[in-house]
This record gives sequence, structure tokens and C-alpha cells, in this order.
Amino acid sequence: MAASTRALPLEGARTLSGADASSAFDYAVLAAIAWFIGGLLIDGWAHNNLDLSKEGFFTPYHAVFYSGFAAVASVVLLRTWRNRKAGASLVEAVPRGYVTTLVGLGIFAVGGVLDMTWHIVFGVEQDIEALYSPTHLILAIGIGSILCGPIRSVELRAPARSWRAQLPAIAAIVLFATIASFFFMWAFGTAAGNGANPKVVFPSLGAAALSTLRDYQIQHGITAIVIRSFIFIAPLIWAVRRFAVPRGALALAIFFPAVAIGTMLSPSLDFVGLQAASALVAALVAEVLYARLPGIGTAPIPTRIFGAAVPFAFWATYMPVSWVVAGGLWWSPHVVYGAPVIAALSGLVLALVLERPAVSNARAPGLAA
Repeated sequence: MAASTRALPLEGARTLSGADASSAFDYAVLAAIAWFIGGLLIDGWAHNNLDLSKEGFFTPYHAVFYSGFAAVASVVLLRTWRNRKAGASLVEAVPRGYVTTLVGLGIFAVGGVLDMTWHIVFGVEQDIEALYSPTHLILAIGIGSILCGPIRSVELRAPARSWRAQLPAIAAIVLFATIASFFFMWAFGTAAGNGANPKVVFPSLGAAALSTLRDYQIQHGITAIVIRSFIFIAPLIWAVRRFAVPRGALALAIFFPAVAIGTMLSPSLDFVGLQAASALVAALVAEVLYARLPGIGTAPIPTRIFGAAVPFAFWATYMPVSWVVAGGLWWSPHVVYGAPVIAALSGLVLALVLERPAVSNARAPGLAA
């Protein structure tokens, strides 16, 4: 499977060798990004496990997070400044592949100032509110843009199929999946009917109210299954279309986000083990298919099979393991056995959406402009 050699017009036009991002620079950026995302996970853990309602903006958890941002900005801006000092134009001075990262740094900086103001005015968000405040969503956009740099830099070099050559891009893809999972962390604990039956929790409610609540919780769980399936299959399909991915990379992209977010959410070994076991089976399926089924990422049918099989494996494992861990599921067999199929269909739809068109989108001769 050949690695992509396509380049963005702006970056592909550069000829100044000093603006090329070396693998050493990619690794330096990756180290700073790991600090940055690690700080986010620590801050997320604090929001989920501590009472921060009386805290202000300046917390130890924010300090780790924002100092990581400063580290990323320092590495990228210092290299840009050195290239500029060597005679490169302002555009050419940006390390090749890192234009989006530079934009992301600006977005995040603005979002950070707005976030501090937001916390001072409205206080610190709690629970799900912390995920969807406008300033936090601005920060999320900035983080996602920052992660594009190592991916694009490696892609432009079209490296060999090896961990050493592709690690910065692989790690950035894994962290991108982790960030996406972070902002949908609510989907981790509500997806298999392993909570208490509404009839047990609310025995005083009438039959109509219990039926409505039951339907709502099932709808919530199925929505969570669809979202999580999208989140972990999308980076995989994108990666196999753009890179000759080395063995183990797909497994890491599935396993790490599940365990990292699971650990952040709960200290329970049962909960983390549930995430880990389901992700491990899905990771093994992904690796076996990628090794044994030619054409994944380049041919429609194998890619569709891949897109459906991996989320199916995750949820087909999640259901029985959840049943064991929780001591049973209150969902009916119709929903329990249908959930992995819903996940498979979600992955299949995403594979179809991400498929390259069979013909050019250019206007055919003779058509009116």
C-alpha cells in the first residue's frame, strides 16, 4: 500500500530546505503535545472526581494543561523564528506541514483568554457542562488543529512503513482520537444498559413515566454506541487511506483512547477493564483484517468490511463483558443483540462517506457553467 505523496498547494510550493520539518523536529513537537494532552486528561480527571465548583481558573490542573500548550508553542515558534532569521519569508519560515498547527496555536491562545474570563464571570463548569461551554469548544478546535502538524509533516515526507518513520503521525492520530473521545466521555458509561433498571431506581413512578424513562435511557445508550463507533473507526479509515500504517498502529489507536478516557473517568478496575477488554478485541480484529485482507484503504469492499467489523467486534465484546461485570443487563435481548449490529452499520456508513469517488467531480464537457 503506497503512502500518499499529495501536498497542499501552499506547502507543496516551498523550496527552501530550511523550512522542511525534520523527524527530530516532529519528535520535539510530539513530546510537547504529549505533555499538553496529558495535562488535559489530568484536568478532565479533576473535573470528574473532585469538586471544583469553588475553584477559580488558576488550578494546578490548568497549570499542567496550559504549560503544555506553552511548550508546544515554544517549539514551533522557535523553529519558525530561526527559519525567519536565516532569510526565509514569513510564510516559508513555518516548518513544512505545520501551518495548521500555527493557526491552532492562535485559536487556542484566544480560547484560553476567553476561558479565563468565562470562569471568572460564570464559575467553573461541572460535569457535562464542562465539555460544551463555548470557550472549551474553541479550545477543542485549537487542539485538533495543533495535532495536524506532525501528521501532515510525516505525510509530506512519504516515509517507509516503519514505526520509527511514522511515530509522530501515528501518535498524533491516536491523540486526536483521544481528544474526540474526551469531548464525548459521557458515552463511555451509558452504552450497554449496565446501569440500574429505572424500575428499581424509581419504584414510585407510574407505569407511563417508567416507560418513558426506559425508552429515553435506551435511546441514550444507542446514541452513545453510534458516537463511539464513529470516533474510533474514523481515524483508522483515514489513516489507512493516507499511510502504509505499520503493524500495531491501528491497535494503539483503538486501545489507548478507550483505556485513557476510562481511567480518567473512574478509578474502578471493573470499568477500566471493560473498556480495555472490548478495545483489545476490536484492536486484534483491526490488525488481523489489515494484515490479511488486501485493499483496506484503497479498495471499497475491503474498506467497508473493515469499517463494519471493527466496531462490531468492540460492542459484541462489550455486551457480554458488561453483563459479567455489572451482574446482568436490564436491556432486553432485542436491544442487547441489536447494539453490535447498529455499531457495524455505523462503521459501514462512515466507510462509505469517506470513500473516494469513482469518477472526477469536474464538470463534464458540454455542461453549462
